[in-house]
Amino acid sequence: MDFSLIERRVRESLSDKRYNHCVEVMKRCRELAEIYGVDIKKAELVGLAHDVAKEFKIDEIMKIVNENNVKLDDIEIQNPGLMHAKIGAVICKNEFGFTQDMVEAVENHTTGKPNMDLLSKILFVADATRAR
Repeated sequence: MDFSLIERRVRESLSDKRYNHCVEVMKRCRELAEIYGVDIKKAELVGLAHDVAKEFKIDEIMKIVNENNVKLDDIEIQNPGLMHAKIGAVICKNEFGFTQDMVEAVENHTTGKPNMDLLSKILFVADATRAR
């Protein structure tokens, strides 16, 4: 996992405001990882990359959905803004080589899910507590 590659891809995909949010989430993930004994590099990378697909247009999203057989539920279909988490997870797995726990953290950062692991919880809280 090449930090500079990930940073460049995220930077190119997002507005300045959204990119800055991702940097702030990355910093908060690092703080929380240090407190809770989670791999700091993993925490930083999920924080930086979590919104990589946030500003994709719907046609880009649907292309990735179709090419990767992404399962969307009724709520996501009715609220396309939620789709970015699953699409971002696909990008993180396929392009960045994220491990399964990292992919799951990105996938669950907007809505959460029962029994999340500590990395997922860290990203969920970091995203919720940093400026948007």
